Amino acid sequence: MYVLDNKNNFLKINTAGLQILGCTKKEVIGSNISKWITPDSLKIVLAHRVKCLSIENIDQTVIIEIVCTNGEHRWAEVRTRYIRDGERIIQIHGIARDITENRFLRQELNKSNKQQKLLCHLIKGTRGGNSRALILKTLVDASLNAYQISRAINMDYKTVRHHLDVLIKNGIITKFYDGYSYIYSVSVNIESDLKELNI
Repeated sequence: MYVLDNKNNFLKINTAGLQILGCTKKEVIGSNISKWITPDSLKIVLAHRVKCLSIENIDQTVIIEIVCTNGEHRWAEVRTRYIRDGERIIQIHGIARDITENRFLRQELNKSNKQQKLLCHLIKGTRGGNSRALILKTLVDASLNAYQISRAINMDYKTVRHHLDVLIKNGIITKFYDGYSYIYSVSVNIESDLKELNI
């Protein structure tokens, strides 16, 4: 919770706000909000104020990016209430909720969903999907070179190389050079998706 004057300078801030910012009350009180949020977030805050001044019926929740004293960036959902003297704003009361973890988890979930869709498309939705599924089943157990894969699944070497290139291009597998040949393995971020798809 915090209180700002009409020029966006802090008048009050609670302990939770100080912990998020990583500073003392002396550092915050009297400082402008622009010191603690990104320039893009400042634009959001100022645009929100303009909407409120025009007395539109708007949602009073905005999401802003906070810059902590250690340089870390955190995200907050902020609800504000404008204290007025007639038409003039004299104070801004705000409650900020840290949503950094929620935002990060949502992004990871979206990324995982996109990877699952891509994986399904490469296996079920395209020609050669069965061959790619065989290659992935082989690579789940061990990291191998293209020749070892072709022998393990009894498939033509050139066909295996083609499918390996497709899987690398789409980030499903990775390759590294061991000094003799390229070794292929399933990408770390895709292993759990393979288990969910029963590959």
